[in-house]
Amino acid sequence: MDHTRLAATARPASKSAPRRTSDVLPPLIHALLDPAAYPEPRPTAVELCQTHISYVLLAGERVYKIKKPVALGFLDYSTPRRRAYYCRREVALNRRFAPDVYLGVEPISEHGGAVRLGGRGRVLERAVVMRRLPEAGMLTELLATGAATPGLLAEVARRVAGFHAVAASGPRVARYGRPGAVRRIVESNLARCVPYVGRTLGAAAYNHLRAWTAAFLCAHRDLLRRRVVEHRVRDGHGDLHAASICIVSGSAWQQGSLSAWAPGASPEVILFDCIEFSERLRCTDVAAEVAFLAMDLDHYGRADLREAFVAAYVAASGDAELPVLLPFYQSYRATVRGLVASIAADEGSFDAAGRAAQRALARSYFDLAHHAYADGAPCPLLLLLGGLPASGKSTLARALAGRLALVMLNSDAVRKERAGLAPTARSVAGYGAGLYTADRTEATYRALIDAARGQLQRGGSVVLDASFRRADHRAAAVALAETLGVPWLAVECVCAPETARARLAARAHDTRAVSDADWSIYQRLAAEWEPWTEVRGERHLHVDTGRSLDASVAAVLTAVRTLARSTGARRATDRAAQ
Repeated sequence: MDHTRLAATARPASKSAPRRTSDVLPPLIHALLDPAAYPEPRPTAVELCQTHISYVLLAGERVYKIKKPVALGFLDYSTPRRRAYYCRREVALNRRFAPDVYLGVEPISEHGGAVRLGGRGRVLERAVVMRRLPEAGMLTELLATGAATPGLLAEVARRVAGFHAVAASGPRVARYGRPGAVRRIVESNLARCVPYVGRTLGAAAYNHLRAWTAAFLCAHRDLLRRRVVEHRVRDGHGDLHAASICIVSGSAWQQGSLSAWAPGASPEVILFDCIEFSERLRCTDVAAEVAFLAMDLDHYGRADLREAFVAAYVAASGDAELPVLLPFYQSYRATVRGLVASIAADEGSFDAAGRAAQRALARSYFDLAHHAYADGAPCPLLLLLGGLPASGKSTLARALAGRLALVMLNSDAVRKERAGLAPTARSVAGYGAGLYTADRTEATYRALIDAARGQLQRGGSVVLDASFRRADHRAAAVALAETLGVPWLAVECVCAPETARARLAARAHDTRAVSDADWSIYQRLAAEWEPWTEVRGERHLHVDTGRSLDASVAAVLTAVRTLARSTGARRATDRAAQ
């Protein structure tokens, strides 16, 4: 497998991320939660984050990363000597692309019963010391707030391509990209998934992934060999996903300070937290590295950013054959992340809610590996999601976008973009006024269809997220798909009125909400609702979002699989008739 670690980042965990319990901490870590243990200028407080291989202490402007005494097969931190060695390796390897962030390795000492970082006395442990990167500049945060743009991801691509151009290659590195080596690592990863089949990974999906992977490797053996000869295998990062990238202000960076990037400023892209414990996992075809972030962008529901990132990388590197390998490596990377989350769900360091969240995360990654990359779903594909305000359509659309690598087009966001407003800007006008006049609504739906047309014509899949109250708006979306010969599915989201009312009340306090609808608008739209009679049959799915999100997602994925089978059968019949 690639690796089974949860990336340790120089930042606090996301507010929405499940926290690991810390009831049982080693005495050393307890001692380091005291600001007095740190050199001047001492932090006012110390925050602890954990992965299953590291303790990460956030102390003022510094981050101290301590390796846990674990041996997990793919890494061995079991002795003080090994931990000290891998601390030095982590600093040396990460200084290839973040020399000003990785400051060195410090001893943790005990003297007179007091534990100190960098002090005199008996050395207990060692820590990697980093400058603390700004939380607001993490690519994960920029994705969560919608601040990440295609232009920004193009900058990331150019930074990655520049690093790959100078990264070590040669026979020692190239051996890891040979077809046999690639097959062994991918098959080993699938074998490690077996304990989770029937738990976080369906048996049919697992069997499909194994068969598809074997067929892909067989069909592309010569390409993999050619890329070894062309020095496309490099000693890279090994763990290049969104949590390993920070964007800071370029002007501040030039002056030696760290401040988060903001739209309109010049970006400086910082890569960090590469794999130090395994050459085998770090030395890969550059396509495998590009695929990791590409997959992560898809998982965030931002296939549009993935498209910009990959295109910019290909342009910067001249690697025209890379896109051929992307589905294979993206499926592999998504499977790795599904396995990581599955393992985390079994650990005792999460509470019940955290374990449930990790299982849901695992299922979402395995769905992505199967449906989006391994020919589990038709591509391109058009999903039409409609419903009354607070019917759960946007939540479901985001979940599906992250499992099917869809570009999500939201009518509220399109409406506000056309007016020159941020997606979260609030409109105080009443029903049918301001941004919501009949003319503006018509223009919004036209823009939505036009944006979908561009994505579908480029071979991408799209989910349209809008109320679709009127039959003519639904008919326009269906006509687009039929004209382009693209499979489509219309999903009508419903829930009980009292559920919608409660959701609307909660949304009123959500600063990231895009919709302006309230209960009064819900009632007006409900009174004017046009039934979906024109899209009845197998292409129409009625989903009750009052159930769990997992149940709603499963219902749509089942319909997509049925659509894939019927589409494949029709295409086979057409080919036979020709």
